Amino acid sequence: MTDDGGFVPYDLLHRRCAEAGDLDAAEALLDELGLRMFIEQWWLDDDGRQIPVLIQEVHRDRVVVAPTAEGAIAKAADMTAAIELLLPTDRLYSR
Repeated sequence: MTDDGGFVPYDLLHRRCAEAGDLDAAEALLDELGLRMFIEQWWLDDDGRQIPVLIQEVHRDRVVVAPTAEGAIAKAADMTAAIELLLPTDRLYSR
């Protein structure tokens, strides 16, 4: 909430989604975003190397991602190679 009573919507990854507005607009935007991030494809910046990943879990303070096979038809993730990132992070972005 801003000093003037506006609401700033943030997604599960602590990213700002829009400018401050009224509560109904902020809630509507977050409802629209929903859980879509779990089916989107993401890149993980690993010291300059871009690794394709899927989000496995989101917690209040961290996100867990799993590497995927780039170019694969199905979204197959290697769940045994999970990578945990503290939130907020600048290492994860949508493809």
